[in-house]
Amino acid sequence: MRSRTRHRLLALGVGGLVALGVAELALRALDLPREASTSVEFRTVGDGVLEVRCGESNGQPVTTVVAAKKPAGALRVVFAGDSTIHGFVLADRSTIPRLFDAQLEHLTGREVDAVRLAAPGLDATQVAALARFAADALDPDAIVVYTGNNEFLPAATETLRAQRAVALPDGLVTVIEVTRLGRLFVRALQPSVTGGLVAPGTTAPSTWIEPESRTAPLRPLILERFAETLDALARDLRDRGTRLVFAVPVSNGREYPPIQSAFSRALDERTQAAYRERLERAARAISAGSLDVAGTEIEALRAIDPDVAILRHVEADWARARGEIDVARGLDLEAWDLDENARAASASIVARIVATAQRFELPLLDARAAIERAPSPGEGGLFVDHCHPTVLGQAIVAAEWALVLAPILVPESSASVSRDRLLTPDEACAAAGIEPAALRESQEMKFVGDLFYALTAPDPEPFLVRVRAQLAGQDPTAPTLRHYVLADLVLGLLDGDRERAIERSARLVREDPATAARLRAMVFGVDRLRQKLDALGLRVEDDGRFLPRTP
Repeated sequence: MRSRTRHRLLALGVGGLVALGVAELALRALDLPREASTSVEFRTVGDGVLEVRCGESNGQPVTTVVAAKKPAGALRVVFAGDSTIHGFVLADRSTIPRLFDAQLEHLTGREVDAVRLAAPGLDATQVAALARFAADALDPDAIVVYTGNNEFLPAATETLRAQRAVALPDGLVTVIEVTRLGRLFVRALQPSVTGGLVAPGTTAPSTWIEPESRTAPLRPLILERFAETLDALARDLRDRGTRLVFAVPVSNGREYPPIQSAFSRALDERTQAAYRERLERAARAISAGSLDVAGTEIEALRAIDPDVAILRHVEADWARARGEIDVARGLDLEAWDLDENARAASASIVARIVATAQRFELPLLDARAAIERAPSPGEGGLFVDHCHPTVLGQAIVAAEWALVLAPILVPESSASVSRDRLLTPDEACAAAGIEPAALRESQEMKFVGDLFYALTAPDPEPFLVRVRAQLAGQDPTAPTLRHYVLADLVLGLLDGDRERAIERSARLVREDPATAARLRAMVFGVDRLRQKLDALGLRVEDDGRFLPRTP
């Protein structure tokens, strides 16, 4: 019976594929609007000058303007990557490529033309397309590929979910997606595939442990596709005679918990609630220095379900509190591997990057050790959040990469390239034209990550301490950056200061309506904020304004 059903499905699939092919020919003949091509879009905007569309951010295109021909005598290094290379909150002022440019010029004495082809949210397939475009159109001396942070996002795995949901032979869904009607058909299947998985751009569940994992069955497929993408890119660029360099993504596991966790097996609701309560007690005990109490709770949690991402993070904090830094680092990597909606490179992703680099004998840029050597959290200000460096963090990464690539790109410089010849972060920022104000704002933006995790972490206090320290001394009546107003508003809610929350919300609506609207969605998506709102007798208007609840 099962075999007969499969044959029927196969016949149906083949028949449907033929119909889709005929429909596609008709659409082409009619020249109806088509979806955007998966290849890189660009246009000529001047004599030999190209405007390249790298992706989009907040619904707006992200473009780079670059001369097709590199400056005479210059080294051109193209960086293809995701939001870390794009620059995240500091994209217009400072990026890793810009700081790398300053360091490499200093080390080699050569003019350097660092080109940035990057956008937020890109997965390996999209980054590889940018790298191929650079190899064909920009005459690079080297292409640095930075990817791996976005492979587990829902937007990057829709096809894989569909393939698992549709009972057709392997690869047929991919073939169907070649046509426009086929893509619409696959999209129509998505609600039955995602099972309620959080969609891109929506608020994550307020409980920081999902009842069960929805991405675990897909992980082998995701990792296989990632490795195949890297291997294919390495072969293509080798055939083109273009030097390819892989970079290992850096992540900030030591400060921030995973984005989204899931129980690894079915548990009844009572056990789930007890697990969360124990996790909170363990986290609070670590903050209070009660390591024996924390250890008892962690042992109990392991007995219930050891394979939960947020538990690994709490275990890492426990290890750090005992001075076991290497153990903590290993647990951080395990936490990222278990993250249900990973936005930071995991050990499994890194392993595949390293394997491809070794197989094709490619240079590998790895700044993880340099990041680990940097000052402890709260002192260095190396990350804005879980994986995006501040300007200081970017300067450290850029220096390490320049140190590796200088003797490769300029062999005659090998004898003089050494760590003690690197520019200091301040010197590199000055050479790159980054003003002290931009550097300072980068460090201040770090508390945005603290604020987010204070709302969702098992123990909010370590994050709230840093947020309050950042806000101390700020004049609440003076014009300031909108993230200060947002932070002050959220703290007003958490502190039970009703009038402060009302006043700050009105100011946010007045000065930054878009952020105010996002705040409204955040309030309804985070238990801690929603409970505080109810306790203070406040409601949230559609524009994000907080007002007293009417009787």
